[in-house]
Amino acid sequence: MASPPSKASSNSTIPHALTVLEPTASSPSLPERLWNHAYDQAKAGDLSIVDTYETILSARLSPKNADPANSADLASQQNEIAQNPEKRWIQMRQLVQDGLHRTGKEAKVKQGMEDGI
Repeated sequence: MASPPSKASSNSTIPHALTVLEPTASSPSLPERLWNHAYDQAKAGDLSIVDTYETILSARLSPKNADPANSADLASQQNEIAQNPEKRWIQMRQLVQDGLHRTGKEAKVKQGMEDGI
């Protein structure tokens, strides 16, 4: 008959699991490394396209320009995307979160209209 695992043995694996899952400031995660590598490769391939892309994204970094309908003129927009991979990753993650938030709000409005019809 097998005995149930002792509390000491089950608890001994938890700290290790938490340590493995916690990101460290000095080593970027695999998705972050892959994304940065792809981004750097794109930039090496065609700098003008990436620069235009960064300028468009820069317009969305400002809270007043987060809505595409309120965007500033791109000709006067400065590129505010960081060249440091860690800072750039944070900016991109913020842009994605803002986009998801905006999409969620739009979906609620559409659902409300559909429910009303």
